[in-house]
Amino acid sequence: PVLAPLADDVTLLVGNVHAIRAMLGLGAEAEDAATVARAVRARHGARAVAVTMRDVLSASRHRWQAGWYSDAE
Repeated sequence: PVLAPLADDVTLLVGNVHAIRAMLGLGAEAEDAATVARAVRARHGARAVAVTMRDVLSASRHRWQAGWYSDAE
């Protein structure tokens, strides 16, 4: 993927699981937030990864969450 070199040695990478997988070319094995964060940190040297998650409750209601993964895990 074209964007993968831009992620090398970043301090913080923020995104949702699907966007991170698509932009950085992570395989199907990276399905959950923790696995994606570990893969980004291992492959690209990110010091921290914040993964956003959205649950659609209805057409007008959404629940947002985020996970933080860093050396301090």
